[in-house]
Amino acid sequence: MERIKEVVCSFYQINESHLFSVKRGVENEPRNVAIYLMRSIKGEPLLSIGSEFNLNRHSSVSSVLERTREKLRKDRKFKKRLEEIEKMLNKGQTKT
Repeated sequence: MERIKEVVCSFYQINESHLFSVKRGVENEPRNVAIYLMRSIKGEPLLSIGSEFNLNRHSSVSSVLERTREKLRKDRKFKKRLEEIEKMLNKGQTKT
């Protein structure tokens, strides 16, 4: 899970603390991507992901996953960003 957080933070050029910020009604794309990757690549349980991101309910994680899947279907630029992050994870490199 740490590797995913490192790569996502590197790609978006943010501090890890940004991944934990939650503001109702405001999208946090880096956080959503990290959650999505932890589930899709690592197969982490919803409760485990939730505790990693200070989310109290697994339904919160489930909602993030569904919104991210929907955005992937509709937004080509977002899909390309996610594919680039996945390539970075597969290569074991980070963007500088």
